[in-house]
Amino acid sequence: MARQLDIRLTGVAAALDALRTQVERAAEWSRRTGDVAIALGTARGDGPLNLAGTAVACRAVIPRWYARHADAGRAWLGVGEAVEASAGDAGTLADLAPVMDRWRPRVVAEDPSAVRWLGGAAFDAGPRRAAWRGWPRAKMWLPRVTFSQRGDRWTITVAAVVRPGQSAIDAWADAAQWCEAHLRSEAPVESTPYARRGAGAGSDAGAENRAGVLREAGGLRDEGVLREAGRRVEGLAAPDARRRWERLVTQTAGMLRAGRLEKVVLAREEVTPLPNPDVGAALDRLARWYPASTVFAVWHEDSCFLGATPERLVSVRAGEVAADCLAGTAPRGETPEEDERIARWLLTSRKNLHEHAVVREWLRDRLAPLCEALTIAPEPALKRLANVQHLYTPITGRLGGGTGILAVASALLPTPALAGSPQQEAMAYIRAVEGFDRGWYGGAVGWAGWDGDGAFSVAIRCALLRGGMAHLYAGAGIVADSDPAAEWEETVLKLRPMRHALLWREGDLDDGES
Repeated sequence: MARQLDIRLTGVAAALDALRTQVERAAEWSRRTGDVAIALGTARGDGPLNLAGTAVACRAVIPRWYARHADAGRAWLGVGEAVEASAGDAGTLADLAPVMDRWRPRVVAEDPSAVRWLGGAAFDAGPRRAAWRGWPRAKMWLPRVTFSQRGDRWTITVAAVVRPGQSAIDAWADAAQWCEAHLRSEAPVESTPYARRGAGAGSDAGAENRAGVLREAGGLRDEGVLREAGRRVEGLAAPDARRRWERLVTQTAGMLRAGRLEKVVLAREEVTPLPNPDVGAALDRLARWYPASTVFAVWHEDSCFLGATPERLVSVRAGEVAADCLAGTAPRGETPEEDERIARWLLTSRKNLHEHAVVREWLRDRLAPLCEALTIAPEPALKRLANVQHLYTPITGRLGGGTGILAVASALLPTPALAGSPQQEAMAYIRAVEGFDRGWYGGAVGWAGWDGDGAFSVAIRCALLRGGMAHLYAGAGIVADSDPAAEWEETVLKLRPMRHALLWREGDLDDGES
């Protein structure tokens, strides 16, 4: 196995070199058992990596999973599939655990506990429709090549699939050939120039939302200007989208007042032509503009699902579980005084506190049976991003023995923050009235290890790119006293991250994180 490599990607050649010993062990195991084995070779080093550029430079049909949290200095990329575990139309992430466990004895690695499966799950069960056709209900996979970066330190793992009767030399050569054929050098992602105006100052996309909230908070200075600014960024919506949305919110609020449900989260989809999307530039903008969020992208067949989510679904580390209750939204103010006035309003808003309490109690009910101990803050705090702020309650606990990330994530999907309460009744109502497939919007993207550790984010502030079209998604929690105009304005604000990232033009200004 002395083949000369022609791979310019930083660290991949070194990982392939480390693979040689593992692939020999895997070939021996496969010969003895007659089963397919997976060998993993890992290399570590330091220096800058451009994982977004690497992801975009890969061949279009290669499955990829990318995530970055700029504030934490972390980024991850998985390219290709060595092994996959996918669920049927009614399957969940928890259903994938036994499939993944069956591969445990077949994986030969220096440190099997470090093996990471990547993937995610849809919002709802059932076959995918329209733009989401072909996407699985839930899927996790072991990549051909996995990159992990923390600051300037990186780890790269290459997988080789070893089939019964195959020699170690041939299996290693196949892995090297796959890397040469499908990976490209770290293509540069252009960092588009922008002028930073401060946290949410003058945001067109947030203007109409701000107008609605300030009317209620009693602080509006120039309603006409804000309304006009809001209209300029509503161009992606169908001409009658607002009228249809407000009619649906009115209908839903009336049903809630009748006591049939406690809360329903309605979503809307905006579709716009985008024949040549620059995914690399969009990911770069999202990471720069929204550093406190997790920027993600999942490529499946001929489509790409990407976003910048501020919301963790759940994480597990050494049996310690953490989840976010994030429900109740208001914009940031244009001055410190206005910002504090809006914050005080949000912390005392009956509608938003009710919406938040529904989610918090639901999370308590779902997590308590899985945990030996559970800690929930008694009152919500504020999670402040650059031009939006949420009511936020952190939840932590100690899991009972044998409970891992996939079981916990499945128990929490979908949360009332994206569906409603009671969950099943709210889901049935959403299916009946929304008229489109949410796909993975409102679902989860994340990773899982065999030791039960892992982390999943709620897939929001996102878009699906397919067939020359961009499908953008946003939702709002509806309770009995919801105001239809204010709920529309909230979705306008939540659509802003992807609008700006995908449709940015020379001369546009950066307004910070939402």
